[in-house]
Amino acid sequence: MNKDHEDSLTPYFYNWLFAAATLMTSVPICWYLAVHPISTAEATTLAQWSSYPVLDLKRGHCWGLLGGAVWEVGTLSNALAGNDLGFALCYALGQSAPMMAVLYGVFYYKEFKGVSSAVWFWLMTTIAAYMGAITLIALSH
Repeated sequence: MNKDHEDSLTPYFYNWLFAAATLMTSVPICWYLAVHPISTAEATTLAQWSSYPVLDLKRGHCWGLLGGAVWEVGTLSNALAGNDLGFALCYALGQSAPMMAVLYGVFYYKEFKGVSSAVWFWLMTTIAAYMGAITLIALSH
């Protein structure tokens, strides 16, 4: 690590703090939203919420936990690479994840099948602006 930043947070400790804060806030928020749903769905009791199987591949929480673990590894990798590649470039690469989600929705899940040409125009405009912003951030390195 650079001598100018010896007293700063390491990527590992920053990552631990981020994971701890996520755990401390997500559990109460998820419980609150289950008991007091925003939509007209029926409220879930704490016993029902905690009884859902964790490792059931069809209706369990395992896919969400796996997704969180993959996201965590990506966040740590991004923080570790920032020391060598530069944080602007790593930030640009890390912020490309929503773009991949949009591309999956468009091409794999066909979420925009049958929409009007105006929707396609605004979707393509949004994609172009987002990619342009990420490119400018990456070029600022």
